[in-house]
Amino acid sequence: MKYEWKGVKYMKDSIQRKKKSRRFFLVFYFLVVIAICYAWTQEGKRLNRDQLVEDTRQLASIIESAHPDPYINGGGKIAFHRRLQEILAAIPAEGMGIPEYYKILRPFIAGIQDAHTNIWLPSSGGNSSLGLPIGFEAIDNRVIVARVYSEEHKPILGAVITGVEGVAFTELISRQKRLKPFENEYGNLNNVMSSLGQRKSLEDLLPECRGKDQITVTLRLPDGTSQEKSISLIDKLPSQRIAPPTKIAVPNFDKSDPVYGFLDTEGKVAILRFGNMMGYREAMEYLASVADSETVTNWANYNYERFNKKKSPKGLKETIAGIPSATETFASLVAEMKKAGTEMLLLDVRGNPGGNSFITDILIYFLFGWEIRDSACNTVTISKFSELFFTNYEQRTIEDFGKYYAFPLMIGDYAFPEYGIGDQAEEETLGRYATFAAEKKSGAYEAYFRPKNIVVLISSKTFSSAYWFAADLMKAGAMLVGTPSGQAGNSFGDVLSFTLKNSGLMGGVSYRQFLKFPDDSFKGRLLRPDFELTYEKLRSYNFDPNAEIIWALELFSNQKEGFSTMILE
Repeated sequence: MKYEWKGVKYMKDSIQRKKKSRRFFLVFYFLVVIAICYAWTQEGKRLNRDQLVEDTRQLASIIESAHPDPYINGGGKIAFHRRLQEILAAIPAEGMGIPEYYKILRPFIAGIQDAHTNIWLPSSGGNSSLGLPIGFEAIDNRVIVARVYSEEHKPILGAVITGVEGVAFTELISRQKRLKPFENEYGNLNNVMSSLGQRKSLEDLLPECRGKDQITVTLRLPDGTSQEKSISLIDKLPSQRIAPPTKIAVPNFDKSDPVYGFLDTEGKVAILRFGNMMGYREAMEYLASVADSETVTNWANYNYERFNKKKSPKGLKETIAGIPSATETFASLVAEMKKAGTEMLLLDVRGNPGGNSFITDILIYFLFGWEIRDSACNTVTISKFSELFFTNYEQRTIEDFGKYYAFPLMIGDYAFPEYGIGDQAEEETLGRYATFAAEKKSGAYEAYFRPKNIVVLISSKTFSSAYWFAADLMKAGAMLVGTPSGQAGNSFGDVLSFTLKNSGLMGGVSYRQFLKFPDDSFKGRLLRPDFELTYEKLRSYNFDPNAEIIWALELFSNQKEGFSTMILE
């Protein structure tokens, strides 16, 4: 298994026998906030050539020492060092500014092809941060307009992007590959969508847009006709977004994340939604055992105040206790489903960027029983011990891990699943999730109730531990409905943070390799859902934001006559 904490820029910890990881990726949200303040004073700074060479070599050293294998996807070690020397040769004798330096580093990082290993130059704020004021989604290897923020743009909802500023979309895809790491074609589409939504990234992708306040977008409308539309860039998105109407009312995250509800009055269809994998109490319990106090306090306060709508208590213990628990949420869910005789459970991780992946284990305990984790959640996990690892995890030492081995460990060693770490380590890890550990000890709700049909809803933005959630539930017997994830099952993850000495550029580097499908390289790169949403299918639902739910209900109604009429009137 793998217990993760990861997502829009990410992190994690703890080694475990042949399976799971756990490190927390959303910590990067806090890193970004810090970096924005730093960047405010640093963006105009110019560094000399020696300083830039030093940072470049520091970056390469960090990646080679901490990453399990930074060469495997990029042509090998010689290709890695060829790209490194290309950067060194490109640094001018007179030096350069930090934003320009960042730009020449990006192809080097992109060449590693690991979506969890990256560097960041945060925006310094101001009016240039926003790109096209459109919400995009990837469907059927295309990028479509899913949301707009002006009535003027409402007619383009559902349209496919075919070009920007006269540049064909296929060319944008090729350009993006040189700017940011990705793991499969949907990961690159995610990067394109992100670039279109941020002014600086938009200008990097499309130098044709520099200095312009209006951008011409070429669209193929749902009726098949083409249109060029001039769209003004704005400073800030309006609070109200415009999307196609939906036939499905889903529970929101006002009081908890995850959250569940029923889609019919008889309780035959339940939905369990996950916004991210860091909003539940057990994730905070784990975080408190491995991370520094400031990080834990920030996260705990955020979650407490988000769900309780009041200021958090002064004590960390009280704050964590006041955060809704996944264990308690799932116990309530299975009890209600059993009482109602629920026949279908929808697990919604669309757009979920990840977090702490132990939530998968908790849910499997309630639905299937604890022992099934060994088959459903099995992921070959190979970890690397580096100086950076122990810099990130000051509470851990090489001796902590060495006690599980028959031979002494050294910095630079790898933890292979066939050696060392066993049941003792797993029990220690379980003890870090106190709320769930108490339930597991009692066994009161283990394998308590499982509907006949379990469906996981995914999208291209289902990432990191949310991806592991979908893949693990699929192995347990659930169906996948939606769009392939930009995450690869055979990939790298669990991020260690770093800062370059002179430029202050911040980044993250993976320290683990995950092999979810070790015997299937194709599936390990792109996991296609059992029922993959196509553009034509989405159009048939009038681009309903909950089209995946409607489709899942239709699929189920084919098995149970008259079922769909309960929901879709």
